[in-house]
Amino acid sequence: MYFKRLIDKIWKFVEERGWSPYQKPRSLAISIVLEASELLEYFQWRDDKNFWRKYKKDSRFREGVADEIADVLIYTLNLCKILSLDPEKIINNKIKKNAEKYPIGTI
Repeated sequence: MYFKRLIDKIWKFVEERGWSPYQKPRSLAISIVLEASELLEYFQWRDDKNFWRKYKKDSRFREGVADEIADVLIYTLNLCKILSLDPEKIINNKIKKNAEKYPIGTI
């Protein structure tokens, strides 16, 4: 139920700006990849130690990481809406498949 309220809120934002005609599956899939690439920029040239040091000390850096994650999620939820997919259902189905594919004790 939480996802539905969130999707409705995002979709209201989209409609208020007249962007709904541009919410096509292909465009949303491309946007997800582009935003994920922008997220990757925060990790580029940093090992784990350097990433965490920067993340803990720099609030603008943390905000940038959070913004990119939010962008990926927003486009993903819009894609779920367009494709009539329930995010909770598809996530639970995928977890079940992964549990069967990767039983406890496997790497």
